[in-house]
Amino acid sequence: MADSVFMRRPFLSLTFLAALAAGTAAQEPSIAVFKSSVEQVAVAAQVRDARGRLVKDLKSADFELYDDGQKRALSNVWSEPSPASVAILMDASGSMSTKMARARETATALVAGLKPGADEIALYSFDTLLQEVRPFSSAFAATDTV
Repeated sequence: MADSVFMRRPFLSLTFLAALAAGTAAQEPSIAVFKSSVEQVAVAAQVRDARGRLVKDLKSADFELYDDGQKRALSNVWSEPSPASVAILMDASGSMSTKMARARETATALVAGLKPGADEIALYSFDTLLQEVRPFSSAFAATDTV
């Protein structure tokens, strides 16, 4: 008889601990789960002709959009000028000594494609330190050289 009382106490203790643990778990806040989906994706397009000039006033019928091989419908298509902010970072280190003329040509061509008064441009150079050569400004000529 003493053995059966002794055997019941550990069982009761384990039952009590299990009930206590379950009660504690029930009081803990549940983890929030957030789900999301995508209804629309913004796609910007810039179209140029064979001479590099911007093609303006395109309509949604002028475009086809494919996603993973499937044609998707276009919505909210519009054409409007959009100003650009461009920072040119020129490598002035010794490794560029033979390439600097080409880098300047490329930067000058980029500036020529910008619209003075609307777009803005800044010029930075670096060797061991970054140096601001020209701060952001929309006052420039499309023929400015870098």
